[in-house]
Amino acid sequence: MKIYIAIMTSIAILLGIISLYSEWLILTFLGEYSITLNGIYSFILENYGKISDLPVKNGESEYTIKIGELVLSIILYPIYIILSILSLKYYRLILPASTTGFLTGISWLIGIESIKNSIINQVKDADPITQMIATALANSISPGIGPYIIIISGIALLIAYTLNKTEKPQDKT
Repeated sequence: MKIYIAIMTSIAILLGIISLYSEWLILTFLGEYSITLNGIYSFILENYGKISDLPVKNGESEYTIKIGELVLSIILYPIYIILSILSLKYYRLILPASTTGFLTGISWLIGIESIKNSIINQVKDADPITQMIATALANSISPGIGPYIIIISGIALLIAYTLNKTEKPQDKT
């Protein structure tokens, strides 16, 4: 039975690594752009210390896009990978790793929706043209496949956890 736990955990780790290079954010405003988590980490390393909430200037007005949920996902991802790798040896880490995987994907999806709502809500009192542009911008933002892969990876770890819990202890006679 331990071989099945190792296989499921290995699949989860592989899916986690695949998600790093998969699209996490897709922008289709004035062209189509996709952003991977690996690209986000590269950007962070290049711009360390310069990142906070994103101020967007529109003439004299300034809008702020809250990115807290996205930052949470960016922080949780390496924790998830580390816990997943360690869970190959320490089975008690499978459930925390699985939970971290779920939280990584879910917080990213919530963060994308939060950004879309933030864009629309901040211009609700603006002129109709600005509202139309903001709505088009918000509708052009969507999550890629990356957060879904990490959620599936968390499910694979949850299966490994279930296999571990249903395994009968061996007799020591």
